[in-house]
Amino acid sequence: MRVLVLGSSGMVGSALMNHLQERGDAGVGLDVAAKDADSRLDISNWDQVRACRHFETAELVVLLAAATDVDYCEKDPDLAFRVNAFGPQLVARRCAELDRPLVQVSTAAVFAGNPKREPYTEYDAPAPVNQYAISKLHGEIAVRESLRRHYIVRAGWMIGGGVEDKKFVGKIVAQLLEGKRKLLAVDDKRGSPTYTVDFAKNLMALAATGHYGTYHMANHGSCTRHDIARKIVEFMGVDCVVDPVPSSYFPLPAARPDSEVLRNRKLELIGLDLMPPWEQSLKDYLRWLVPALQAKK
Repeated sequence: MRVLVLGSSGMVGSALMNHLQERGDAGVGLDVAAKDADSRLDISNWDQVRACRHFETAELVVLLAAATDVDYCEKDPDLAFRVNAFGPQLVARRCAELDRPLVQVSTAAVFAGNPKREPYTEYDAPAPVNQYAISKLHGEIAVRESLRRHYIVRAGWMIGGGVEDKKFVGKIVAQLLEGKRKLLAVDDKRGSPTYTVDFAKNLMALAATGHYGTYHMANHGSCTRHDIARKIVEFMGVDCVVDPVPSSYFPLPAARPDSEVLRNRKLELIGLDLMPPWEQSLKDYLRWLVPALQAKK
């Protein structure tokens, strides 16, 4: 299959490009930050989107490009809406003109969190609480309105990125390798970790079905950041204390939902929920990440 991946340099994009290569698919990756001009695309620029020849040859388009820094989006909502809402509208328009199916990756952050206590399913109503999530929700709406052949896939707390991992897991592992033996981690917000390798595999399996619509795709189970940190310490075999703290201990510009826990209900219904438990995937990731970071020193 010829797959056009927009936002191919990010965590999920890199995992997806690797998976496409493993499958023997012809993957073309474009990114606004690409050094090579031929691999660069700004999805919020209609002239660039319309002129991009790769849309014409692709059998599937996967939209990963997004402004994902939640706090920066809160400070600059114009950027958030340009990339996360208007960009998907343009990509969906081009896919509609060429009759190409589109996969758009969205986020569990579109839900309010409180007072929800059960995992969110695709049948729950979104109620975003920050500019990032509001812009992502409007990106979903634009795709639904513009294109019949679409998959909107919501992910949870992303895990991955390898030696370039700057998210929570990468930060905790780096601190432990540096010799830190006391850590603080938030314990009053819950989510569903989503390992990029698992996500890429399940994403392509879903895209082959023709069951268009909105899906949740997260690893099974839920946890807090404190739970994740403790599991990292356990899996690495390090003698380290991880103290729980409330989210107010780390004040941030953007509000976060109390819960971003997802259930892959529609994947269950079509017999295609291939996501393992988050603990298993975290262990798999650490088996690769820890030696890679040690070798990088």
